[in-house]
Amino acid sequence: MLYFTQAVHLPADRVGLGLGLAGLVALALGVTVGHLADTYGARGVYTLTLAVQALATAGFVLADSFWPFVLAVCAAAGAKTAGTAARSPLIRHYGGDRRGVLRPWSACRCGADT
Repeated sequence: MLYFTQAVHLPADRVGLGLGLAGLVALALGVTVGHLADTYGARGVYTLTLAVQALATAGFVLADSFWPFVLAVCAAAGAKTAGTAARSPLIRHYGGDRRGVLRPWSACRCGADT
């Protein structure tokens, strides 16, 4: 947010709009890519989402106005969510009884000791 408002000089409301659009794209892609991972194989789909996420993140540097920013942030957010959807079958397959260790959000024992 700071980079785009201070260095690129996009108004904060435009940055917020772009981030909101990226959230909508990410919601739509999560389910779609989950089906693709089930159909074509999770490993290849996950690798593709990592590559797209890397390129989209690098694209932030090239975004000098609103629409290139929206394109980059939608691609990055969509690839991140799609990667999570494609990663889940891999964890299920290779994780066995220790699936929770491979999921960073479930490894937290928040309040489990009380």
